[in-house]
Amino acid sequence: MLFSYLILWAAIFNMIGLAFFMYGKSKKKDLLFYTGVALFVYPYFMPNVIAIILVGMLLVSFPYFYKVVTQK
Repeated sequence: MLFSYLILWAAIFNMIGLAFFMYGKSKKKDLLFYTGVALFVYPYFMPNVIAIILVGMLLVSFPYFYKVVTQK
């Protein structure tokens, strides 16, 4: 049962990563492009569902917080 949740959450963050990847590629925004790539890759290295959710939420929110911190 837990394995199905693992696949579900990995698929959700892969879809979000695809959106980041495509948007970053079309607008030539490197931060979003590489965040999308990271969202593709990281679920393969996470041992459980909680880790996938926490790292996924961190990666999804990273571009926003990076923009807020680096604004002048």
